[in-house]
Amino acid sequence: MRPRQTGFSLVEMMVVLAIAFVGLTFAMIQFPPAVRNAHADTAAQMTQNALRNGHDLAVADRATYHLTFTAPRTIQTDRIAGGVTTTVSTVQIPTDMQFTTLSQFPKTFNKLPDGFGDGIIAIDFDLGVTGGVANEIYFQPDGTAVDVNGNLNNGIVYVANPSYLNTSRAVTLYGATGRVKTYRIAGSGSGISWQ
Repeated sequence: MRPRQTGFSLVEMMVVLAIAFVGLTFAMIQFPPAVRNAHADTAAQMTQNALRNGHDLAVADRATYHLTFTAPRTIQTDRIAGGVTTTVSTVQIPTDMQFTTLSQFPKTFNKLPDGFGDGIIAIDFDLGVTGGVANEIYFQPDGTAVDVNGNLNNGIVYVANPSYLNTSRAVTLYGATGRVKTYRIAGSGSGISWQ
């Protein structure tokens, strides 16, 4: 009587390795787009948070908070009180993302996020009035957002990885209330829209 041998055969090991290889290949194909989308969401969230924090700090602190968006990636928040300007924070969105628009963006009013901007200017806080500075917004103690001349103003900021349309995000600001909303691009070809 021969003792029974235990273990895996060479064929069984080859099947397991083949399955592992297929799974690894699939994961490697899916990983870069997932990272790009995560960075896009992070950039939009950072932009949204900067605007919301500026609004909330202005109301809570009873001071003016000035936000400056500088392409390609910088958001600076300053507190203005008693004629003194103090920098509160400076943040950078992820390095593969930037404040930019892409040629594929819809350009008609009814297809723009909240109907703001023109789909061409990446940072636009100078909507409906003239003489402001497009990349700056001031939050007042009453919660409103105004331009450098004190005009109530809405605004929009686009963030994207310039090489990938599906990473595009838009953040809108309602000047009268300080309400902030985030949109993402969806569709392809002539069916592209903001959702």
